Amino acid sequence: MKRIFVFFAALLLVAASGCTKAATFGEMRPFPQPFSAMLAVCSDIDGSTPEEFEQYHKFLNSTEGGEMGQGLGLDIADSFWMFMANDSKDAVDKGGRANSAVMTYFFGTGGDYKNANLIKHYIESGWIDSMHSFGDFSMQDEKTTHFSRELAERAAGELYSRGLWPTVWMNHGNASNVQNLRNSGDGADYQQGGSPDSPYYHADLTIPGGVKFIWFSDPSAKFGLNTPLYRATLEDGRKVWGFSRYTGEKDGLFGHKYNWSIYDVDKQLSKEHLDGIVRDGSFAVVAQHLGGSKEYVPLLQAGRDAFATLAQYQKDGKILVARTSRLLEYARVRDNLVFIYSSSNAETIDIQAVDDPQLGRDNSPQLSMLRGMTFYVRDADSALISINGSALPEDEVIRTKGAAGQDTVGIRWFLPDTRNFTYGGASFYH
Repeated sequence: MKRIFVFFAALLLVAASGCTKAATFGEMRPFPQPFSAMLAVCSDIDGSTPEEFEQYHKFLNSTEGGEMGQGLGLDIADSFWMFMANDSKDAVDKGGRANSAVMTYFFGTGGDYKNANLIKHYIESGWIDSMHSFGDFSMQDEKTTHFSRELAERAAGELYSRGLWPTVWMNHGNASNVQNLRNSGDGADYQQGGSPDSPYYHADLTIPGGVKFIWFSDPSAKFGLNTPLYRATLEDGRKVWGFSRYTGEKDGLFGHKYNWSIYDVDKQLSKEHLDGIVRDGSFAVVAQHLGGSKEYVPLLQAGRDAFATLAQYQKDGKILVARTSRLLEYARVRDNLVFIYSSSNAETIDIQAVDDPQLGRDNSPQLSMLRGMTFYVRDADSALISINGSALPEDEVIRTKGAAGQDTVGIRWFLPDTRNFTYGGASFYH
């Protein structure tokens, strides 16, 4: 018997991960075994000095002890800027330094390297996976901007030559940030990065560079989602995936009860929120500014405790914590996977393609794209997984025996890397 499956976001997957109801053999489990939900902390780089960046990522990502306590070993990645052109004099750290101290690839909008190799190091180590637009161009006079097409070309050339293009882009800041992108003309007029008629157009560089997922400046008070992705089209016709981020709870018609700052991590990662996505079998992408404290205390004790609680949910097999790019790619592939289930002889799952309505059909999906894909089978001990007929190596297969009808076979998720990658940002200038 053979069955061909194509999964889309609108199609309800077989069952929530904690469900004891017998599954249909050959259908997908919503999340990698044994997890019932997946969560990413998606941090904008605003206000982050190299010293702050290294302090909080050592605590969050590594398992070494430090000033903030024992490291948690979580897969949490950050974003970066190429340029700085923010004329605010507000302090960004306890030393009273202004925006010139924030970690950026270049000094200001010039061509001299500042933290270029530091940023490259953290992209390659996995502590950076997203781009918070080309830079901080927020001006107090929002009718002015220092962004230009020439800066986009310089940045693109640098990222191409060093193999650093990320797959995730987040818009940034006020109306001076004309490099921001918008979906099908929705959004503000100043967001001109996708308009071919604008002198600030850059989508012809950004999207071919590798950007698949875009946050279009849309706030959201919804924590858990069936999928974080939605179809989007830029003004030049390029198709991408938009994604939603949880930015805080609304307070009446104006403002928020709390927002995406380090002072509110404990409210974002509350037990109510975490239990909710476990119960519902949901994704959560949590917006943050992990380095946004001018007092240089990235994460107060309440925030550290909240992250420790999140780490415990992962240890307990409830929530898989994944960097933003991995969570979004998992959702994209899971919901558009084409595979054939056969039980004629040996029970087999043969993955055929990723039929993506936005980015196109990929008939030769790579193993790195397929990590975490998990399927219900009759017998986990004997079921096979193949990619276009080629059997997956056994060390890449996860086999789990369960209650009646709950056996699964899946592709191994990314192995954890909890090394301390701090390089010494205070003196790392180039």
